[in-house]
Amino acid sequence: CTAADNAQWVDNLVMQADALLRLQPVDVALALNGQQYLGTASFTFNAPSIISLVLPNLGPAAGSTQLSVFGSNLGGGAAYEYGCRFGSFALGWIVVPATLSLHATHIRCDSPSLAAGSSVAMDVELHVTSNDQQYWPAPLAYTYYAQPYVNALAPTAGPTEGSTLLKLYGTGLHGGQRGQRYCRVGGAGGPTPASFDAEHGALLCFAPMASAASQGQLELALNSYHFTPVGTFDYYEPPLPLTRSPSSGYSNGTLVLINGSGLWHAGARCRFGDALVNASYVADETVSCIAPPADQAGASATVSLDFAEPWRVSLLPAAVELRGEASVRQLALHLTDFDPRSIGPARHGVAGSLVLALPQPALPTRHFRLGFRLRMGRGTGADGFSVSYGDVPSDAIGELGVGNGLRICWRTHVHQSLEVWHAGALLHVSDAQAVNASLRSSEFVPVLVQHSSAGLHVSHAGHVFVSGLHIGLVPQRGWRFALGARTGTDSDDHHIADVLLEAGSAFHPEDVPLEISLNGQDFSTSGLHFTYLN
Repeated sequence: CTAADNAQWVDNLVMQADALLRLQPVDVALALNGQQYLGTASFTFNAPSIISLVLPNLGPAAGSTQLSVFGSNLGGGAAYEYGCRFGSFALGWIVVPATLSLHATHIRCDSPSLAAGSSVAMDVELHVTSNDQQYWPAPLAYTYYAQPYVNALAPTAGPTEGSTLLKLYGTGLHGGQRGQRYCRVGGAGGPTPASFDAEHGALLCFAPMASAASQGQLELALNSYHFTPVGTFDYYEPPLPLTRSPSSGYSNGTLVLINGSGLWHAGARCRFGDALVNASYVADETVSCIAPPADQAGASATVSLDFAEPWRVSLLPAAVELRGEASVRQLALHLTDFDPRSIGPARHGVAGSLVLALPQPALPTRHFRLGFRLRMGRGTGADGFSVSYGDVPSDAIGELGVGNGLRICWRTHVHQSLEVWHAGALLHVSDAQAVNASLRSSEFVPVLVQHSSAGLHVSHAGHVFVSGLHIGLVPQRGWRFALGARTGTDSDDHHIADVLLEAGSAFHPEDVPLEISLNGQDFSTSGLHFTYLN
């Protein structure tokens, strides 16, 4: 360091002295004459208490929330001199006693109740003192929320396996903060997170698992800590239906007896596919339910379109959609029209299509019958027509069909043939001449496409092109039906009339799942089915 080039320069050095950082006891003596001091006592100077965190930082206006205030330099006071102060200079102060933790890491106190009442929410300041006199000027924020009250709970019971969605209705349930709302049911596991549904004014949480059937006290906390009893919740063993009799019936209110274990509780219901019906007690292990109509259960559906005048797109059912050149005129759906003025190499192809969606079935539609009248001709021979059942994109659909499901293609551009495609593979080809038939006609002819346990059947103008073809159809939810046509360098009429689509038990026996619920929400998973007959 003696070398000049090794010198170290320090500039702008500032040193500040803070208040005492440790306890400092001093002697105190009393003099009555200014000279002789009588006796001695001890007085301790404490370092400034600094509070940095309070847990929880909010609680109900009714008070009694146990708080822990963390910070530094909290020790040094007498046990009876610790306190917490809530309020503000404008609102006034409420002081409650406090205690110091064993290792002086935090101070404990209970929040007082608000003088304004338990239905009031407000923010206040929180101070602490270690000598019952001096409150350090840097407070923490503490929030009071209105005391929550629950007027209704739905459902009031659930299976021991848990996960029942509880809906709590009442007042003050929106209080607290997101991430700090919890439900707790007796001793059935720990708290589960809750969220407030502002649209319906309900607090939502899931019931935890329970080890056995029991009744537990339902408690609610809006601050993660302070749990308030709001009602009771009953646990039951999950129902286990084993048999049903009869196993099938028509859509006329069949009385079905269900046998198993744990099938009865007040409010028990049966679910046939998409429909819920009330259950009735028969015996300890038997309940009865009346099967709802097949269409309500999602086992049957029918869509009928006759294109009668007057017709507007706005009159179409929500499950029907026209695309491309498709329009309704002269009591028929015109997918494309023959136009003798636009034939030749310069002709740009046009396409039109009709998309049909059945009312949501209980299971994806496997069995269906689609009938309509088709006029495909009067021109020079266009590209053709198609019927599709599968995933239908938003574009117009031509003679090749669409999707990765079932596609039936009427090819009329060069040779007249009918093709069956499934899952992207060509399964069948029928030449129209082989059955002494023509796919093109200037008149309407009947067309039938149906799929059942007997396989796929397709007929056109009374000629059977496909019969008993098993294609391994595995439909998916959301699949739709589509009829499409396209013209290219040549054009034809592609007109449709009298569309009738029948699915499920409207023409073929159809199974729907049959399960039991004791609370209208949690259902058994037995795998039982009920068959609707046609």
